[in-house]
Amino acid sequence: MRACNEGRFHVMTPTLRLLKHKALSRGSEAPTGQADGSSGEQFESHRGEDFLRSALTDVRRQALQLLAQREFTFSELIDRLETKGASRLDSQRVAQQLQEEGLQSDERFAEVFTRSRLEKGHGPMLLRAEMRARGLSDQLIDDYATHPHSDWVRIASRALQKRFHDEPANRDEWAKQARYLARRGFSADLIYAVLGQQHG
Repeated sequence: MRACNEGRFHVMTPTLRLLKHKALSRGSEAPTGQADGSSGEQFESHRGEDFLRSALTDVRRQALQLLAQREFTFSELIDRLETKGASRLDSQRVAQQLQEEGLQSDERFAEVFTRSRLEKGHGPMLLRAEMRARGLSDQLIDDYATHPHSDWVRIASRALQKRFHDEPANRDEWAKQARYLARRGFSADLIYAVLGQQHG
């Protein structure tokens, strides 16, 4: 029995060593964290954060390039960034950040835009429509598109002088000049204030 037992002992030893080796191998893999996928998830999360930061950096660079050319409203900036391939969410995030930093300002846009349009002889109705189309708030439109009646008369008169040079000599010329002012956003009362009613 002893010999048999010893023989069996010697026969089983390689098997036991093999099982022990496998157990140790499995144990040595555990600390890497791959068994439960935790390290892989952390890596993917980190890579996702890096990608997001990189994307936002690119969008911000595009936004700053646009703002270096001219003023944009908050709404305009988002739309323009989307046309350049940025997502809606990234465009909104960047626009909000630039607004908080004072690099984008709807109020500043309204001031510059109003001044340029008045110099071109645009009337109050056209000015308001253009400002609204660019996404400005009603409050900003009221603040910058509201001027005394006398100012609008002066602006309309100047626009007519640049275009026609002379006052209307007959009804047809009066109507032609009146249509011109109407297309530029001047109301009927302003048109009559500038042209009078002798040919109306």
